[in-house]
Amino acid sequence: MDLIPRKLKDAAFAFLPGIVTEYYKKMWLRKFPDSKVYMNMPVPSKKFDIKIGKHSGSASIIKVYGGLNNYDLIKEKKRLKLHVGNHTAIGVDLMLVPTQNHTPEFVSTSLPISTKSIPMDMYYMNYREKYGDIIIGNDVWVGNEVMIRGPVTIGDGAIIGAKALVVKDVQPYEIVGGVPARHLGYRFDKKIINSLLRIAWWNWDMNNIEENIELFYEPSKFCSKFDKSYRSKR
Repeated sequence: MDLIPRKLKDAAFAFLPGIVTEYYKKMWLRKFPDSKVYMNMPVPSKKFDIKIGKHSGSASIIKVYGGLNNYDLIKEKKRLKLHVGNHTAIGVDLMLVPTQNHTPEFVSTSLPISTKSIPMDMYYMNYREKYGDIIIGNDVWVGNEVMIRGPVTIGDGAIIGAKALVVKDVQPYEIVGGVPARHLGYRFDKKIINSLLRIAWWNWDMNNIEENIELFYEPSKFCSKFDKSYRSKR
């Protein structure tokens, strides 16, 4: 006889994710009080160098996945970087995959087979080549259900379309989408992009941003006011 009624079990499992979510949120807010970005791990982490910029936000807990336990067995001192810049907006269910624990070069990708039938030195030498930092820049918009596999750097001002699989670097102000993510265009012409990168408004304090908020709606006027090089090239 089942000592715990099925309905009670179902209710408990339905309620548990909410408790875990709130726990992680509180933990991350203590570490990064000026942002609302949360990941499914404790902070600080022995495995990762984590930096979260100011005024960034995620619509749900970010899932970090891929051989995290195995990474401890790699004989290297450095920690993987998981960085998010300032004023970056992240949609629902972003998944970061900084490591890989399957080996497509071997006969089988099955972990029970590959970890037992292959010498461990060979396994981890192969594994070591399949991990990397994930750097998300400033003023980036990441759509819902995106997966990012390291090593990847996403430049400032970029846009990642919903459900994209990002496996290579994204340039500043580039728009990408699809599986795997491919180039769809740029938000602005090169002149405005270079000007915005020089201005780096995401490092301003909020008072300065609010005082100039109307210019944020007009990129050309914005660059003209805050970038001498842009004005001189007009």
